[in-house]
Amino acid sequence: LLARVIRDKGAEGRVHIVTKGGMARPGGRWVPDGRKSAIVDDAVASAAALDGLAIDTFLLHAPDPAVPFATSLRALLTVLDRGLARSVGLSNVSRAQLDAALDVVPISAVEVALSWFDDKALAGGVVARCVERGVRVLAHRPLGGAAKKKTVARDKVLSALAAKHHADDARVGNARVALAAVLDLHPSIVALPGCSSVDSVNGAVAAAGVSFDDDDRALLAPRLSRRAVTGAPPPALRDDGEVVLLMGLQGAGKSAAVNDWVARGYTRLNRDVVGGTIKGLHALLDATLAGGARRVVLDNTYLTRALRRGAIDVAWKHQLPVRGQWRDTPLKDAQVNVVL
Repeated sequence: LLARVIRDKGAEGRVHIVTKGGMARPGGRWVPDGRKSAIVDDAVASAAALDGLAIDTFLLHAPDPAVPFATSLRALLTVLDRGLARSVGLSNVSRAQLDAALDVVPISAVEVALSWFDDKALAGGVVARCVERGVRVLAHRPLGGAAKKKTVARDKVLSALAAKHHADDARVGNARVALAAVLDLHPSIVALPGCSSVDSVNGAVAAAGVSFDDDDRALLAPRLSRRAVTGAPPPALRDDGEVVLLMGLQGAGKSAAVNDWVARGYTRLNRDVVGGTIKGLHALLDATLAGGARRVVLDNTYLTRALRRGAIDVAWKHQLPVRGQWRDTPLKDAQVNVVL
């Protein structure tokens, strides 16, 4: 169908065809299949279905935990070598997986979930690495999916910006602003909204015409921050304090090490002690710094960039530098500590 429409409309060469492979459907479920033969076979099948139209970009749909990632990357190289696609890319990867791939495969695009409701690809550094290396970012579910439709329409920040930018219909206007906010992060980001009608297509196109000023971006920053794309620190940091992230596996000795910081006058914030979520802990950090504290230590696992990002953003909001200290305790020793 796609091949026929492109040919009938004379659109060959004016559209960029992207497809994915590396998934299987046992019993109707979608599961990753990272075997080299499966990925290459998917590319062959897509090329055949397109009836001679070139695949511009072929993506690995998702890493397969049952197959070494290097094996799947070699499959992408085979797709290129056999001329089955003009370029290759990745989907649903972490920063570490992206870095591993960039060392061995010419990655041209990365597809990640990115929206007003989902900034994990920003916080985890995937988008920043793509921008740094000139890799196109394909933002899927840029409006959060059908489940978030009503939430988009009720969002006060989106409503305020929609009114400012003269949107006639609040529901359509909010969605347009939410989509524009994703596009505004960087020129290399392409949004992939699910357009099920002509109106939704026109609304998505119109979002590209929304221009934000610095005041708008200040409202957007708590959810979608340009700083997370560039990795740039704030322009000025105070020298009268700091926030320390004391990190490591469970049982790595963080609780013992934090006593040294507390003895030096640092306020301790630990999720196991105060309860709640990491997000709630970072809200407490914000309140603690707003209350006048200048030296705070957070001893939590913080295994991912995305988890650490919240604490860093709060510290920078108060113009304080962040010191990261990783407790490099061997896993077997940490496990013994937990048992004891």
